[in-house]
Amino acid sequence: MYLAFEGFDTQNGTNHLALTMIDEFLSSGIKTYLVTSHSLGLYEDIPALLKDRDGFSYDIIRRPVVSKTNFIQRYWDGLTYSLRCMKAWKKKIRDIDVVILQSTPTAFFSAILLRWFGGKPIIYNCFDVFPDGAYACGAIGSRLLYSILRKMQHVLYNCCERIVVISSDMKRTFVNQGIPEDKLIEIRNWYDEKFVRPVEFSKNRFAQKYQLSDRNFYVQYAGNYGFTFDYKLSHAHFDGH
Repeated sequence: MYLAFEGFDTQNGTNHLALTMIDEFLSSGIKTYLVTSHSLGLYEDIPALLKDRDGFSYDIIRRPVVSKTNFIQRYWDGLTYSLRCMKAWKKKIRDIDVVILQSTPTAFFSAILLRWFGGKPIIYNCFDVFPDGAYACGAIGSRLLYSILRKMQHVLYNCCERIVVISSDMKRTFVNQGIPEDKLIEIRNWYDEKFVRPVEFSKNRFAQKYQLSDRNFYVQYAGNYGFTFDYKLSHAHFDGH
């Protein structure tokens, strides 16, 4: 089972990873049950790549549109969504061998329910370290609240058999927090190193299209631009290398 918190109907930075993963599972003959949400309705709930595939089943759980800046409502929505998901996956729990849990600040709700009522191995697919990132950028201002949320995250980690991290830095952060190293699996999913290669500035099609000068420093980024990004980033932060 792949338990997602952000549905394919929304824009986010992880849907392409979930889509590729599920596609690979199905192509390898691994039956996959997807539990996901519907909120914004910007796109189809199930991408065309997955529709009508052998071995693929799913449940769509409706959830309200909640502002990411509304901290209390966001966590309440995470709790209620986890409970609604449980009503769906409990009906199929006997056929589930392993659960992949998508990274989100409220994943510990589902992890607890899965441990208590599912009893299946859980793999936590972690894309960010909660609540450390939110606390570091000032989204969480209370040290007490940060400590409580951090303890709740460690409940999540204890519920999981494996935690997938996306970099050596993230792995080191978890180890420093007391997570056993043999529980951590590092998978760098940033890019395909066989496909991406350095390109000289004079041959860079993006630079040519927008007539960029090679005397400036540019940051080219593809993805979501959120609250935690330093949008005032300037050349003053760099030493020219």
